[in-house]
Amino acid sequence: MNKNHTGIYQIIHYDSSKCYIGSVMHPRGFNTRWSNHISKLNKGIHHSIKLQNAWNKYSIDAFDFSILEEIIRPLEMNDKDWKKYVLNREQHYLDVILFASHNDNRFHQLGYNILRKAGSTFGYRHTDETKKKIKTNHAHLSGLDHPRYGKRNSELQRSIACKLKKEDVILIRIMLTNKVSQRVIAQKFNMAQQTISEINTGKIWKG
Repeated sequence: MNKNHTGIYQIIHYDSSKCYIGSVMHPRGFNTRWSNHISKLNKGIHHSIKLQNAWNKYSIDAFDFSILEEIIRPLEMNDKDWKKYVLNREQHYLDVILFASHNDNRFHQLGYNILRKAGSTFGYRHTDETKKKIKTNHAHLSGLDHPRYGKRNSELQRSIACKLKKEDVILIRIMLTNKVSQRVIAQKFNMAQQTISEINTGKIWKG
């Protein structure tokens, strides 16, 4: 999939399926945003202290960057309406995937996002303790090199798929038969779209 477009993305931890959801409005697109996340995480200065802590513990190979929805900007849409539209789409995924509704505990258990509301972290202020952690992480992690950034770890994804219950796989196949998109199914089961594709082709969970 072309990662130079705009839209909604997630950074997902393979083993736990916890994810960080964000949006891209700049035409340089997904690759640039992913690189920015990696740079900040490797330096220990990412604004999401929850994602930063997980990154420090598991390293880059435990995470996948995937596109939830690509959005093409209409030529006639102005900047204000474009921003509003993209943030509305990001909010949709926050609500659906992280159960944002009215349950703060559930929201934080499932995701690395700090704020429920889609948009930048403008106006959000870290506590002194969090600032201290970020500063410590920065001093400890700066200079680390992760040459495999952005690569999908298919072995981990297959491991996740193997843990699916048989009834889940049956439901996935029923949804595929009924032309439900692999992207939507991947969202429902909190796994990479590639894994759904491999179930569909019989590469994993044969029979």
